[in-house]
Amino acid sequence: MPPKPAPKSLHLLLKTHKLTIFLTVPAGTTIAALKEEALGALTSGAYDGPDVPPVSSTDDFVLCRSARAKSGSSSSSASYDLLDEDSSVREVLANWEIVYMQFKDEYGCPLFWWWHRAWPSSDDVCYERELQPIEVTLPSLLDDEEEEPRRAPPPTSDSPPASKGKRKAIPE
Repeated sequence: MPPKPAPKSLHLLLKTHKLTIFLTVPAGTTIAALKEEALGALTSGAYDGPDVPPVSSTDDFVLCRSARAKSGSSSSSASYDLLDEDSSVREVLANWEIVYMQFKDEYGCPLFWWWHRAWPSSDDVCYERELQPIEVTLPSLLDDEEEEPRRAPPPTSDSPPASKGKRKAIPE
């Protein structure tokens, strides 16, 4: 059997906070173009939740993927790899892979404001915006009012006993 060809388009899940954006992009798309798609989805007005920071350009966030666990490492904290904007989606991501959005803080260098009593401009050396931690809430598999999954009630004493074992087929 011949090997399965690589898909021509990839389905990706962009996640942040409680929001998931489903994107279908050609495999040759760059990460920078993927960021443009994500920006378009965030600024479209379809989601107006209070937990996602406002964005106005692709400089307000970066895209990451979950880091591959190295054999022998037993770290319980999640770690993420930043995606290079010049790479193509085919090179760094797999089909149906989860891509995380990591936002940058609104102002860089809070000590600059304290020292100069003004927000830094883009010409200032310390204007490097810090990355905020990735915040993703995974949905619960249970409904809000359910504490435990529903189970069948236990058998009562007046019900017939369950047959044990397999029965042989009756010859016709």
